Amino acid sequence: MSYDNHRGQVWQQNWSGQNCTSLGCGIETRLGVTIGTFVHIAIPYFADVSGWVAWSSLEAIDIDFCNPIPTRVLEYIVDQNIANFA
Repeated sequence: MSYDNHRGQVWQQNWSGQNCTSLGCGIETRLGVTIGTFVHIAIPYFADVSGWVAWSSLEAIDIDFCNPIPTRVLEYIVDQNIANFA
């Protein structure tokens, strides 16, 4: 996955679909991202989703999606990413 903070900074990060719900996801990263930062997330085998950083630490961030992802769509994304990263 990659995510973009609209300030010309784009980060690449492996994503397995774990720690993700229809409302948001957690991403392990060692980047200090400020709470409230608006980001775009490119989810492999799906599309881009947007959201805000809701929580941040030195090891991870949690993102609240702007629009919830339907549960069946989320299940498909997780299955596709697990199959392709296994």
